[in-house]
Amino acid sequence: MRRLHSVSVVIAALTLWTGSSTAGEVIHKCDDGSGVASYQSEPCPDGLEAAKTWAVEIQPLTAAERREQAAQRKREAADSRYLRQLAGRYRNAGGGTTAINAKHGRGSPCAAAKERRDRARRTAKRRLTYKDLERLGDMVYNACK
Repeated sequence: MRRLHSVSVVIAALTLWTGSSTAGEVIHKCDDGSGVASYQSEPCPDGLEAAKTWAVEIQPLTAAERREQAAQRKREAADSRYLRQLAGRYRNAGGGTTAINAKHGRGSPCAAAKERRDRARRTAKRRLTYKDLERLGDMVYNACK
């Protein structure tokens, strides 16, 4: 099965490489006798045995298929941007604030506010309400702006 897949990949690559059109193309597998195979669009030269020959026909993409592929690439790019943004935003989501940038280093009011917020989250005897979380977030925002 694996070998069949690699042969089909070679056929597709050779067909594209030879610049084939929608007309049928023929791929020749030539064997030199020592187990080395080559794939080409021309018949095997003298001294090489034609091990196998494939007739290949590639249909061009329709306009609708090209549009769908372009839309898929755009969706994938948007997903990638979104996931990179999330990764940067929540890089240390569970362990408190450890990222320190040049503007707000250790000992700054911003770092202190973040530490107070994280400590409140860790040591809360009850589940924090939305109002509690909003108050803590506002405290950090005001200290870091």
